[in-house]
Amino acid sequence: MDLSKIPVVPFQLILFSLVFLLLGMVYFLLPDFFQGAVWSVIIQIHFFQGKFLFFRLYKDRSMTLQLLIMTLSFFANAAFLVIFGIPKGSNFILGFFLAYFMFLGIFVISAILSVRVVRSNI
Repeated sequence: MDLSKIPVVPFQLILFSLVFLLLGMVYFLLPDFFQGAVWSVIIQIHFFQGKFLFFRLYKDRSMTLQLLIMTLSFFANAAFLVIFGIPKGSNFILGFFLAYFMFLGIFVISAILSVRVVRSNI
């Protein structure tokens, strides 16, 4: 089963666009909130790219490597918040957490939809 041929689901693109539209609107209301959200997305993109890379390279051990990356991601985000978030204030931390959990939600939804696509092609 080749997972590289999974079609892009339009729902994923719409959801991703809505998240960035919401963050763009918040930028004008709370700049610190927006800055925290952007930093969260920047950090998470690299960890999720690593997860996808390990999934493609090591399919038999991908679950263990993904759990390792998620644990590393948790501690990296915690360290980032301690170093940069506390001096910036509560709006930065709130934006960081909100974007972090929205990004995880997008990943979970896309993973569920990808499993449905793969099962329908079997």
